[in-house]
Amino acid sequence: MSGEKNSFDNFEELYTNCYWLVYRYVRHMIEKDLAAAEDVTQEVFLVAYQKWQEVRRHPNQKGFLLLTAKNKLKKWYEQQGKIQTEGSGQEEKAARRPDSGQEGYYVQAEWNAFLEQIFSMQELLIWKFYYENGFSCAEIGEKIGISESNTKVKLFRMRQKLKSCMEE
Repeated sequence: MSGEKNSFDNFEELYTNCYWLVYRYVRHMIEKDLAAAEDVTQEVFLVAYQKWQEVRRHPNQKGFLLLTAKNKLKKWYEQQGKIQTEGSGQEEKAARRPDSGQEGYYVQAEWNAFLEQIFSMQELLIWKFYYENGFSCAEIGEKIGISESNTKVKLFRMRQKLKSCMEE
């Protein structure tokens, strides 16, 4: 079988096999700030280590990690917002994506917030992997533990959901 393992019996195995999945997700959401992406990723694995007895029995360990990453990212963005409003301007510049203007950054943030409202965590991950990272349906299915055809069906349904939301 060529499928990836989705359940791990010890933390080292989980860390070794899932680090890059979590890091790529976090890195994509944070963009150019490598240090912040590494910090958030480490925080995710710290939570997994601290809750290892719960994670070890979890039916979807990768999903647990990605949901934890999503929550840690929300907290990171909230902290960046506080820095922006309290800072002198240098902090605000550091909190924005360096390759785009402020307007483009906020448009992207609004789009991401909109997608988070209509899609589940798994759907959001599939969307970003497919449309933003350019992964194939087979690669996505392998990464999140579902079949290629299931990935295609989910993408079709997500496009329908997005279309109906935008028509309202």
